[in-house]
Amino acid sequence: VSVTQAIKFIGEVLGEEEFPGVPKALLRMHALEGDGCHAACLGWLAKQAGLYPTFVLPPKPDLHPDQGRWKNVIANALFGFQKWCDVVEPEVLAIEQPAAAPKYGFAGTPDLKAIIRVRESRARAIVDLKFTAALTTSHKIQVRAYRRLDGYDDARLGVLLRIDRTTGAVEEKHIFLESEPHHDAAFLNSVGLLRWAKQHGR
Repeated sequence: VSVTQAIKFIGEVLGEEEFPGVPKALLRMHALEGDGCHAACLGWLAKQAGLYPTFVLPPKPDLHPDQGRWKNVIANALFGFQKWCDVVEPEVLAIEQPAAAPKYGFAGTPDLKAIIRVRESRARAIVDLKFTAALTTSHKIQVRAYRRLDGYDDARLGVLLRIDRTTGAVEEKHIFLESEPHHDAAFLNSVGLLRWAKQHGR
């Protein structure tokens, strides 16, 4: 079971919408833009960290209807992310590095693990980029779940970084990764139910 599958299930149970009020016909476009924003921001950072030899902006997918909108959205997201990096000065430890939590039966791929500036000190953090209309409860549960993955369990801080794709404005929320019983129970029960469903061909 993946973290994404479990979080999607939790979001459905909670009745959360990442883009409330957006017609279903446009949700695919927003999903493509979110993927593109992730690729642009993390690709740029990987180049800055010396992990990639070059950086190229992601091209517009064929299914996206508007070249001009695509360019603006990617530019705004990258502008906001670069401003955030200027402030926190990330020391990159991992970018989109898949990992598993064998004890709990799930796997996931956090966006970023880095040592970042927090006020006057530096902290080892798991950073999750969001390009949604708002941050949700399931987003908080998601970043806490990543803490259980092998190689990520030494992080003490979760960062939900929401960047407005139309303005580049940044919303940063810190999640302290100590155990939160209600969030932990919601996630692990979701994983258990999805694993049970797979075992029974559902």
